[in-house]
Amino acid sequence: MQDVQFVNASRLCGCALAVAAMAPDKPWPATRTASRCAPQTAQGTHAFEISQYSLLGGKAQPAAAVSSAAFNVGGYSWCIRCYPDGDAGEDSSGHLSVFLKLLTEKAEVRAAFDLRLVNQATRSSRSVFRKAAPVVFSTMDAAGEHGYDNWGTSRFIKRSKLEGSSSAYTRGDRLVIECDVTVIMVPHALVDATHDVEITPPTNLLDNFGRLLEMEEEADVTCNVGWSSSLLTRLCS
Repeated sequence: MQDVQFVNASRLCGCALAVAAMAPDKPWPATRTASRCAPQTAQGTHAFEISQYSLLGGKAQPAAAVSSAAFNVGGYSWCIRCYPDGDAGEDSSGHLSVFLKLLTEKAEVRAAFDLRLVNQATRSSRSVFRKAAPVVFSTMDAAGEHGYDNWGTSRFIKRSKLEGSSSAYTRGDRLVIECDVTVIMVPHALVDATHDVEITPPTNLLDNFGRLLEMEEEADVTCNVGWSSSLLTRLCS
């Protein structure tokens, strides 16, 4: 209905009130916003080369560790720690023990990692120990209530597989351990857009006509729809 005309002037005042009530209500203003949270990652690889590997380890140096230089991934400082003769754990005898250690103080970070051995003949590396699902590294306390500052394995590889000239991993008396680190950054929610939305309440047209009949007001109502006009009715006679 595009417009409504009342032609009975004697009843114009009362009908005008009814028409006003029949007019569409003013839309309610509303705002719709959208946001998204997309965690980001930072990745890095560090290669730790141990020269003159045969001179390390042995029962004379139980639980002795050598560490790589510190390297940075995701804004945190890390290092690789290697125990050539095991880390003194009950199940580490006869094995290399290798760990990734968080060096940043008072920090807590989630990260996935992959500890790998490099084949000296092919220069390729193979995965030996990995945590595909992120784990929590923490230097918040020494008790490990928030997490541990290092993750790895006490049984990285048997020493017997690294000894002798036939081992491709210690050719030239060099041992190279690689570590791929993926740091999960703290996600922040970003607002994508803001849209103004008009919400029109349901019409109460039928109720208005009912009230008009109860008032017994006389009026000729002409509705113009598109290009046609029609005289609807005399509401009350």
